[in-house]
Amino acid sequence: MSDPTAVMGRRVAAALIDVTLAVGLLLLVWFSQTVSEPLPAGADYGVTCAAIQEERADTTQCIELESQVYYINDPWRSAAISYGFLAATFLIFGVIQGLTGRTLGKVIMGLRTVRPDGLVPGIGRGTLRGLFWLVDGPFILFLPIGIVGFICALTTPGHRRVGDMASRTFVVAKAAAGAPIVVPGLTVPSPAGVFVHEPVPQWDEARGAYIQWDPDQQVWLEWEEPTRQWVVIAGQSQP
Repeated sequence: MSDPTAVMGRRVAAALIDVTLAVGLLLLVWFSQTVSEPLPAGADYGVTCAAIQEERADTTQCIELESQVYYINDPWRSAAISYGFLAATFLIFGVIQGLTGRTLGKVIMGLRTVRPDGLVPGIGRGTLRGLFWLVDGPFILFLPIGIVGFICALTTPGHRRVGDMASRTFVVAKAAAGAPIVVPGLTVPSPAGVFVHEPVPQWDEARGAYIQWDPDQQVWLEWEEPTRQWVVIAGQSQP
């Protein structure tokens, strides 16, 4: 059985595309709002910014780059840029990826983020998955794969970082999306509904279909390929 989540190379490339785009747009907006001055000859790194921030109480962000110093001398503008970036991050990785399973990087690299049943994760899962970058980090410079996240994605069944485990999502090849995601070696719930690990689709030879336990309804579901949807298996007693 092939593993639809064995896409680590493309996954890293997609993340690099997403982060490069995000950081590039952030820098473009930030530099468009800055005041620049020449650095004094022979000044040590950081000294000029420290002097500007001490002299001008309204200066909140400052960097020294080559022979220039760049700073924003309007705290409201600085806050707007910071909160705007956070809002854009939530929109891209929480809302858009949640509703479509896509980011620009994933579209280019032919990947999708999905639930175990192969459908889009939804805004809730997408947001939770994004928040767990705080655990999957720390970030290495601007690289999108932190140490913990990269090791987890490289070594766990289903190639999931901590955010994927918390939100119960997978990153898969585009062709695998829309159908149950079955990962070799990933444990599944027992027929009695007692979880060994977490509910994921499994192949039922007798039915000739994928089945999975639904913890919300406390019933087993069967995947109907003609209608491409999960249906409750008849004859179960529901609580």
